[in-house]
Amino acid sequence: MHLASSKPAQTLLEAVLAIGVILVATISATTLIVTTISAGQSSEDKIVAANLAREGVEIVRGIRDSNWIKRAQNVVDGTGAGATTTRWDDTSLPPPSHDGYVSLGNATGKCYFAVYDINYGWFLTEGSAMPCTTFPSEARINQVTDAGQTYLTSQSCPSVCSPTKFSRMISIQLVSTDTNAGDYLDVRSTVIWNNHGDKTYVATERLYDWR
Repeated sequence: MHLASSKPAQTLLEAVLAIGVILVATISATTLIVTTISAGQSSEDKIVAANLAREGVEIVRGIRDSNWIKRAQNVVDGTGAGATTTRWDDTSLPPPSHDGYVSLGNATGKCYFAVYDINYGWFLTEGSAMPCTTFPSEARINQVTDAGQTYLTSQSCPSVCSPTKFSRMISIQLVSTDTNAGDYLDVRSTVIWNNHGDKTYVATERLYDWR
């Protein structure tokens, strides 16, 4: 009788142990899947942020290069008595509402939004003074589909847009030196986003007027 009664108990114990093993395996597999997905999303966000930060630097570089062309063609900035030949460190205000230019650099430096317009291309619009520690809503990067084209832009956004998780600010400071290298622009493009906490990616560049 004793041996016969112990068999159901043994079977029950084996079943409980089997269920426990299955639960542990299931939980471990689920945790691994969630961790893998989270790590993949984090890596994807970092790649996007790196590209956006680098793009911010390249936008400033592109404006500087355009200024070289304008200067070579004796293009004049502004109107009236204040008009001057294009400087290498100028950037146009949002067209077509401007009649002049603003300097990229000054004694304290400035923060800018890099805005893309489907008709006019890239331009910078001035934000706050440095340091660019506060990211207002205008710095949010939106995905825009307009006239059959899809692009990312900050600040002004048509009705056909969706906000992304990324925001970007570009700080530009003109540094005057007494060396043979001459003056230069210190450019810092900072992208922030949220993925289980605030994340930051920064790209920097030093641009010279070497032409």
